[in-house]
Parts: sequence; structure tokens; C-alpha cells
Amino acid sequence: MPPALIEEAPTKAWIIHPHENLGMADELAASLGIDQALALLLQRRGIHTFDQSKAFFRPHWNDLHDPFLMKGMQQAVELMQDCIARGQRILLYGDYDVDGTTSVALCYRVMRRYCTGIGYYIPDRQSEGYGLSFKGLDWAVEQGYHCIITLDCGITAVEEVAYANAKGLRVLVTDHHQPAASLPPAYAVLNPLQSDCPYPFKDLSGCGVAFKLLTALCSRLQWPQTELLDHLELVAISIAADMVSLSGENRVLTYYGLQKLNQRPIPGITAMLQHYQARKPKLEINDVVFGISPRINAAGRMGDARLAVRLLAEDEVQNCAAWANEIENSNLLRRDTDSEITLAAIEQATLQHQLKPQYTTVVCGRDWHKGVIGIAASRLVEKFYKPTVIFCEEDGKMTGSARSVQGFDLYYALSQCSETIEQFGGHKYAAGLTLLPQHYPAFIEKFEQVVADTIEPWQLRPSLDIDLELNLNQITPKFFRVLQQFSPFGTGNKSPLFCARHVFAAPGSSRIVGQNHLCLQIQQDDSPRIPAIAFGQGGMLPLLAKGLPLDIAFHLEENYHRGVGTMQTRIVDLRMVQ
Repeated sequence: MPPALIEEAPTKAWIIHPHENLGMADELAASLGIDQALALLLQRRGIHTFDQSKAFFRPHWNDLHDPFLMKGMQQAVELMQDCIARGQRILLYGDYDVDGTTSVALCYRVMRRYCTGIGYYIPDRQSEGYGLSFKGLDWAVEQGYHCIITLDCGITAVEEVAYANAKGLRVLVTDHHQPAASLPPAYAVLNPLQSDCPYPFKDLSGCGVAFKLLTALCSRLQWPQTELLDHLELVAISIAADMVSLSGENRVLTYYGLQKLNQRPIPGITAMLQHYQARKPKLEINDVVFGISPRINAAGRMGDARLAVRLLAEDEVQNCAAWANEIENSNLLRRDTDSEITLAAIEQATLQHQLKPQYTTVVCGRDWHKGVIGIAASRLVEKFYKPTVIFCEEDGKMTGSARSVQGFDLYYALSQCSETIEQFGGHKYAAGLTLLPQHYPAFIEKFEQVVADTIEPWQLRPSLDIDLELNLNQITPKFFRVLQQFSPFGTGNKSPLFCARHVFAAPGSSRIVGQNHLCLQIQQDDSPRIPAIAFGQGGMLPLLAKGLPLDIAFHLEENYHRGVGTMQTRIVDLRMVQ
């Protein structure tokens, strides 16, 4: 029997994790000279010893693995050596998203110094779709290229690589997506997820795999290591945008990449940042995710992703300024289009759920832009908290972007609807699909049935994964300084989420700022007041004025005002104590 259906997105469940081993945490805290709560946070990240803590807090270049541990690296380097010795033309073929465009820009910027006739190709999102295309391969042959390096794509392109081989092209596949049962017949394949690949770290971004190839080339061909150091911000941007785990090598690469981003970014990034008002002296991961990545993505979503590569590859400041302006216009158009589609999709979904409560959300707009329906699908999951698919229709086909809720395997659900789908791909939480318009009603019915039969009750309710319960008196300046060293934050190393019980809004401190954001100061018992912000919670102001106690879930972060940073709590959920 399907679980009870909740017609509106429910309140969030708080999941507070039990402490693993207080004795070990005390020993670790003593060895590091930190608070027990911070040691417990380290334990939650799999860090239990002084040496592990040192590696975590002080990422070092020497912690990176030998690139020749990756299966296929020896053959890849031999191919590049042969191409360079013969003066053969090399084409860098990348995906149109941030990971793909940064991969191409990284390789182009480094290799153009040493390889004659190097060029790049980015497929058109609308006409070619994702990955290696026959159109792109024909273009490579026409332009006289001899070798193709795929970047952030190609691992499933069995037919396309065979076609390239028949055309006399030698192909080097570099990718980080999950391989299929059959690998493409390329000259070499670099992907740490190959079943028999001994490379120790499996969660590199596509640009990270490209970086390992360049590391091997620098080592074997005696290119200066500064070529790598001078472009690390591109690797960090790819890691942040593609949401791969910020652990292991990715933590090291992001640590140094953010340093490079803040000290002397390449001209294209500098030009792009002119349109992003960070209002703080130091850029962090969130600035990459919300400031840089959407702008790079906007080029491919709303127009031609080659513009993003052109900008990232350019050194002439005047050209960078012009192209950054063009990308900014695409980004503004993307935001407007996103808002319009999201509002229309919410209106359509609301009407559907009012007419007939459902376990899924499936909506369609004939004129909705294919490049932003994925963003809108994510917004609908936030609104209704149901597995969601948004479709647009063009050229006699319907293109869909699907997003899931926590814990529910969307990929499996779509696989059970295969008789209604032309093709689909993706993973547990996100997927893309196409189908014929006449199969749309059958898909809606089948998808709803599969989700209703397989979803668990707990998957129908959003949750907050809380690291620790704190007393506000524990939040000292030293506690906050150490906590900041847990950064960079992201997938696999999320910003710690705390909760505190029976917290009060300090009298006279609560007010509404901006667009319905609640600004206040909080205190608990005899603790000092701590500034706080709760986005979108302005409606709580009348209740706070009554002096009632709160339970809050919050992050600790630095807030900048006129260039001065102070600690504040960012409240993500608050409840009046009954």
C-alpha cells in the first residue's frame, strides 16, 4: 500500500546524529587543543587522529596522487607525445556545462604553448545534445584534426568513437561519469571509475581528470609545473559546480584553487567577477556556486557555450570585458526565463495537485526553454517535495528534466517507465529524458504509479541533517576561528549544521530586512547576544515579539558589512517551543 500522501510540502524533520565515541573525541580534542564539539565534527567527517586532522586542516600539494596510477595514463601520454612530435592537430572536445567548459579552457591554455594546431569544440545544447556527436566528428575531419581528446564526456560514446576511428581520428577519452558495460574503442580511456582502475581517488570532476592528464604531460614532457599552478581556479570552479565530494584530492585542489582565484585569477574570470558583487574581501565556494558558475553555464543554456571557453581562454583584457558583458546579458536572460518558467510551472502543478493529490509533479510548457527546465524542476521539488519532471516540446519531441527527493532513486523509477520513453540518462537524483508527445499521458500515469508503489514514507518529508546540538555559550571566537578552517565547504564536507534549544530573540532586536528576511539577535540563558538572520521568515516577527522560546537549526558564518566581517548565525529552520 502506498504511504499516506501529503498534499503540501511538509515541515522539515530534524535528524540529530548520535555521538560516535566521546572518549576518542576528548582525546582528539586534547591533542589539537580544540573544543570537544569540534572534535565530534571531525569524527563525523571520518577524521579520528592527529595526522588525519593535520591533513584536513592543512591541505598540501604533496597529498596529490601520482597521475600514472590512473589506468590508461601511460597510453594517453604516449599518444600526446606522438601527436606533438608529428605536428598533428589536436581537438579538445568538451561538454557545454561548467565542468566541460573549464576542462577545455584548462587544457587549451596549457597545451597551446606546446602543441601546434590545437583547437576546441563544444556541442550545441539544442541541436546536438550532450557528449560526442557525429556532427562534431565530421567537423573535426573537415578541419583537418588528427586526434580528439574528450573532456567531461565520451565514456558511453561507443558508436561515436568507432565512427571516429573509421574516419582516421585517434581518440583519447577523459571522463568522470559512470562507465557502461562496454567502453568506447578509444586509443586510451582515462576515468577513475573504470572497474579495474587502481587510481585511489574516485571522485574527481571532469576538469580534475583533465588536470591529472596535464600533470602527467608536465612530468613526462618537462613542461613547467607553473602551467598547472597558474590555472588551478578552473579546477576549483569545476569541483564546486559539479558538486563532487570536497574530500581527498578535491579538497587539496579546491584549497589551492581558491587561493589562486583570490590572488590573481585569469583575465576571463576577472572580467566575469566585475558583474558579481561579492561585498567581501575573500571569495569562497558559495561565490563560485552562485556567482561564477551560473554565468559560465548561462552561455550554454541561453546561447553558445563556446563563448564561455573563448572568455576563459583569452588573455586580452579588452576582449575579456566585451565577452564577459555578453555572458552577463545571457545570465540576466537566463534568470528572467528561469523565473517565468518556474512561476508558470508552480501554477500548473498547484492546479494539478488541487484537482487530484499525487505523489509526483509532472508539468509541461510548449515554449519553455530547454536550457533552464532543470533549474525549474529543482525549484518545484523545494516547493512540493515530490519527484518532479518538467517537459518542454519542440520539433515533435518532448524533452524533460527530472529531479528527485532525498533517498528516492529517480533513475530506477524512470527505468520502469521505459515503454513510454524514447531515451533517458542520469543518476539517482537527476536525469534527462525525451519522449513522443503521444506518449506523454501514458508516461504521467506510469511514473505516478511507480513512485506511489516504491516511495517510502520518510522520503515524502524533507529533513535537516544536524551535526550537533550546541549551547550558545560554546560559540566563542576561538570556536568560530577553528570552524572556519573546516572550509572549503561543499558536497562531502558540508557546512556544519547545528541546533540550539530554548533560544530567545533579544528584546527589541527583531526586524524585517530585504524581502521578508528576519534579522534578530539570539541568546540562551546567560549567553552573549549573537546576530542572526533567517531568510524568508519575516512572518515570525509577531510571535518573536511575545518573547516565546525557539528551537533553531543554524549555520555559523561570517557576515560582511562595509568590508568588516562579523560572526552571525544563519537560521535555516526555527520553531516556537510548545
